[in-house]
Amino acid sequence: IMLNARLYPIAQRYDVPLMGIFMGHLPVFLFGVLLSREGVRLHPGLVAAALGVFLLGQFHVAFFTATFLATAICMLSVFLALRHLGRARTGHLAGEVLVRVGDISMAIFILNGPLRGLALFRDAQGDLLTSRLPLFTLILFLLAVPVAFLFKRLAGGLQFAYDRLKGKVTRMVGLP
Repeated sequence: IMLNARLYPIAQRYDVPLMGIFMGHLPVFLFGVLLSREGVRLHPGLVAAALGVFLLGQFHVAFFTATFLATAICMLSVFLALRHLGRARTGHLAGEVLVRVGDISMAIFILNGPLRGLALFRDAQGDLLTSRLPLFTLILFLLAVPVAFLFKRLAGGLQFAYDRLKGKVTRMVGLP
């Protein structure tokens, strides 16, 4: 996070979108790896600190790169609270919506950059038009659902091919 905070102003000076490449989102990725290894447990103090970092990031560039991790922590805490309330109909529905968005998140990530570059969503200076963000979001989701379906089918086919190849190799070598 500290490296990103130092690199962000330098990257901006050279017109390199640090938060548009993997390096910018490495803290969030590593946080996800940590959660997958250690399990999902968020201390209320961490959530409060994340909320504070998020708010500071709206006013000072030094905190901006940390807002992505802070947002992930806050969203995860909301998801966990909804899951805890999951016995109630609204909590279950909200949790299901979050899970479905998670199913298409890779497709959203892949499509986001190319869609943002379209002239439809930019003004004459090349800045994003906030008035067109609802349209952008709608198009992004409409494209992400079939792309995610194709990814899932492709992954299933690759897993099937891997399992068959593994079975053949195992039989050839004579392993159980």
